[in-house]
Amino acid sequence: MHITLPEFRHQVTNRLSERVDALAWLISTPSEDGPHTELLAPARSLITGGKRTRAAFVLAGYQLATEDSPEAAIIAGSALELYQNSALVHDDVIDDSPTRRGKPVAHILFGDLHNSHAWLGSGDDFARAGAILLGDLLLAEAGREFHEAACLVAPAAASRATTQFHDMCVEVAFGQYLDIRAEHQPLANQVNAIESALSVLRHKSASYSVQLPLTIGAMLGGGSPQLTSQLRTLGGLLGEAFQMRDDDLGIFGEPDQTGKPSCGDITEGKRTVLLALMREASGNRREWIDSLMGTDLTDSQIDELRSFAVTCGARSRHEQMINEREAASRELLATLDGRAEGAATLAALMDELQGRNS
Repeated sequence: MHITLPEFRHQVTNRLSERVDALAWLISTPSEDGPHTELLAPARSLITGGKRTRAAFVLAGYQLATEDSPEAAIIAGSALELYQNSALVHDDVIDDSPTRRGKPVAHILFGDLHNSHAWLGSGDDFARAGAILLGDLLLAEAGREFHEAACLVAPAAASRATTQFHDMCVEVAFGQYLDIRAEHQPLANQVNAIESALSVLRHKSASYSVQLPLTIGAMLGGGSPQLTSQLRTLGGLLGEAFQMRDDDLGIFGEPDQTGKPSCGDITEGKRTVLLALMREASGNRREWIDSLMGTDLTDSQIDELRSFAVTCGARSRHEQMINEREAASRELLATLDGRAEGAATLAALMDELQGRNS
């Protein structure tokens, strides 16, 4: 059964709304409706945004493996998006981010709720706790949703895909720890900074942004070990390129397009590959770059930092690394042991990632 990417994304979005609506089972008395609505309001806001990229990679992997109905891919795609939103809620708490996709993040909304009702205790504590619990809820729902997808396919395929889904959840938690650990290491003492940044990137985001959605989709579709192995390699390269392009946007992106503050990665002290390249090329300006990490930047500092990233050659080297990974993934695409429909979907997604500005 054929389905286009826009149709698939639309159906995943509808499925996400249905999953949140289905949580009405939590309400046993009318008095519980208020807390239920409060807890889920930030989730409803969050799931209306996003490009459903991870879900779309599930579809590509699934179509590479089978021509069966895409229903399992739609539900699995919804599970990946629920997991993504869980990770975003937790990530925003860890980074103390004020906005996501141009909207206030969950912990800000919970803080506003506390303050508007003049509740007791610390509004900040309530805000963080509420967001952590919402993230946990979305993580639990992601697991439930993936189980429903797995029930639609053959037992062997279901087992492989479910194991991969749970491994993904574990790996991202480890990657998140690597990320916060790196942020707390003195910059002056860092060695092999580029490889260290790549390691964080692979575990925290590259794998679950592209590589694992692709392989999970292929496993659900009963894809061969050869196909899933090929997709691990291709998805690893493309996932790294995806996250490195995101890191470029973290410095050069504009808030009205990215939905995040200008140079937010610098303000949050992120140890990205681009930062490592800038420090490597900075010479006697390294102390100046280091002094900006973890601080709120002025417009003039943002302009100066962006200009330096270009003139020192760091941005062009970073772009070259991205291009090399994208080119290698396109070469692998031509050799995939899968169906043409899935290859076409994957090629379209590659085009989207290469041209994105948000």
